Amino acid sequence: MIQAMTTQDEDTAPEPAPAATAMRDPWELTLERLRERHPDATDGTLFCVHKFEFDPDLTLKDIRGEADLRGIPVSGRSAHSANVLLGRATRSTRRKKVQPEPEPEQRPASVTPRRGRRPAARVSSDTDSLETTLLSAVQQLQDEATADARRLRSAIEEAIAILQAALTAGDD
Repeated sequence: MIQAMTTQDEDTAPEPAPAATAMRDPWELTLERLRERHPDATDGTLFCVHKFEFDPDLTLKDIRGEADLRGIPVSGRSAHSANVLLGRATRSTRRKKVQPEPEPEQRPASVTPRRGRRPAARVSSDTDSLETTLLSAVQQLQDEATADARRLRSAIEEAIAILQAALTAGDD
């Protein structure tokens, strides 16, 4: 009798019910169902769909805590996409950024450039290369700086001479 129980055929032995399916989280089952209905949607969008189906008045703030506990990233875009899938919103299209055309600078003829500012050097396109143009611009700047330094030195020497004259006149 004991032998009869141990020699039972494997085909007739009852299969145990898988414990994994009996103990699965209801969200996991719902997620699978939603993935079948919306295969291209992200988990965050599907989570929002699930929540909005039961309560359309929920906001992102209301569902974010539970989503964080489940490790599901949700954003405003997820909520909007869920509303689109539920037919409560229209799909938004991204607009290309339009660069405004720069307006050409036009100065009235009556306006003259400020004193001390010089007009930009014109580049001749005939034979001047970029190097020649740059070297001439640098030379012009150096010449102007040297002239300014000479004028400043001259003014300082005059001021020193006046102060020395005032000091010697004060000693007398």
